[in-house]
Amino acid sequence: MSEVSPLPAASVPSPWRAELSATLALAWPLVLMQVAQISINTTEVFLLGRLGSTELAGAVLGSALFHAVFLFELGLAIAVAPIIAQARGAGQFRVVRRAVRQGLWATTLVAVPGAIFLWNVRPVLLALGQDPVAVGYAEEFARPMAIGLAPWLWFFVIRNYMAAMGRPQPALWVMIAAILLNALLGWCLIFGHLGLPAWGVTGAGFAAAGVGCFLPLALLAFALTDRKLRRLAVLGRFWRPDWTVFREIFRIGLPIGLALLFETTLFTAALGLQGLISTISQAAHAISAQLIAIAFMLPLGLSQAATVRIGLAIGRNRPQEARIATQVAFTLGVCCTTFTALLFVFLPSTLLGLFQDRTHPDAAAVIATGVGFLAVGAFFQIFDGAQAVAMGCLRGLKDTRVPMLIACFGYWVVGFPLSAILGLWVGWGGVGIWMGLAAGLAAAAVLLVLRVRRQLGTLPLLAEDEAETALAQPAISA
Repeated sequence: MSEVSPLPAASVPSPWRAELSATLALAWPLVLMQVAQISINTTEVFLLGRLGSTELAGAVLGSALFHAVFLFELGLAIAVAPIIAQARGAGQFRVVRRAVRQGLWATTLVAVPGAIFLWNVRPVLLALGQDPVAVGYAEEFARPMAIGLAPWLWFFVIRNYMAAMGRPQPALWVMIAAILLNALLGWCLIFGHLGLPAWGVTGAGFAAAGVGCFLPLALLAFALTDRKLRRLAVLGRFWRPDWTVFREIFRIGLPIGLALLFETTLFTAALGLQGLISTISQAAHAISAQLIAIAFMLPLGLSQAATVRIGLAIGRNRPQEARIATQVAFTLGVCCTTFTALLFVFLPSTLLGLFQDRTHPDAAAVIATGVGFLAVGAFFQIFDGAQAVAMGCLRGLKDTRVPMLIACFGYWVVGFPLSAILGLWVGWGGVGIWMGLAAGLAAAAVLLVLRVRRQLGTLPLLAEDEAETALAQPAISA
């Protein structure tokens, strides 16, 4: 399974250009897959909105709880990528197989308490003072999703395995099929078409859970039949434990999950602060945050690609390639976030109008408020992209604990307090809240970039002849 072969000197591309090509080949399916995943959520909101505002509010509440649990536990699935990338780079393919096996074990283990929590959300939401009717709909949505929690996590274990092995495209194809399946199942189970029962919000939950079961099975079929991957037999000796790899997944993955949770809950908490100002401000925040989330898919895909590329270089003991991969990832990240920032500056009303019925009496006020939010959002695009790419680079180095602490500090020690102070106490309103978010993201980005520089600086420098030999080789194939 050799991956690198020397080329004649005249045909060897520059290391930077080769790395750029490899990163782009790996990143574009990951970016599109993230966009496709958001499309599934958008489809659910579109269909549920036709049931009524109360049903939609309850389902969104249940979905928010599911994603809070899911994102925390997703860290274990993400941890599989750097473990496999480094093992692949070192030619340790037994570790690759064991990492997939133990990743499925670990996500199954944590899915059990997560599912129990989702099954019993009613007392939690009532204790938080939520409307009892909305809580009922939240429970209707969350209980089927509790059943689908483990399969959703399994999908990301397999997806990260295939991405680390240079096969990201099948996950994109499967996710596109999942969009269509989710729309069909939702249409049938929510409204009772094609002879199926009209289950309303419960039907939406079962549709999403059904898609969650489809995803790992479909992607596993690709993994087991791929000409190059099937030799790994990733399900071979499935019941045989490897406690070393199992513990490493938790060591790397738990901090990743906490960092994801910190950032997600920051924007959710900011939404709550906006509600203390006005419903117009809250609606404008929700739409603006959705646009920011869509734009975030670009640096997020690059972040995932950077994890794999740096992990491969470290596994092959090529620190210079790790440094080049980092430079490429940050350069592409800056290009992407500059593009989205320009869109937010020059087309804010157009973008916000896509989510509004312009004939509604509040539409003009929501759009006008959102324009101010996107102006701040354009400013922190660079920081948001930088912190995402930095996180991916550090995961490739298996460095996750300190980045998690940095995320907590930036988001909740700097970001949220400043949002509350500027938005509510100083009186700058919703724009003040977004300025606090920008400050938190900027603080996290600066500290994470410094952490990347420090960690790369600790990698050994190759001797001059070794460096020349390494750079004379093409970059490891994506």
